[in-house]
Amino acid sequence: MFYARKEMDINNLLELEINFEADTTMKLRAVIVRKQYNIEKSHLYEYGARFKDLGKADGKVLTKFIFQEQRKLLKKGLI
Repeated sequence: MFYARKEMDINNLLELEINFEADTTMKLRAVIVRKQYNIEKSHLYEYGARFKDLGKADGKVLTKFIFQEQRKLLKKGLI
């Protein structure tokens, strides 16, 4: 899930560049699968996306990063 000010359509193809803390950068492709205008965060759209052509090694790096971020949020009591 991510937020953006720009309205995009379902099935739009995204080219993403994700910068991790460990100076690792990944370039990935994803397709928008869900879109919702977020009233609480005015002027922002909330999107869900599915990665395309995600290799096994990149999937592992991404999964590890997500779990690390979730642990940080849990420690702060944010989730």
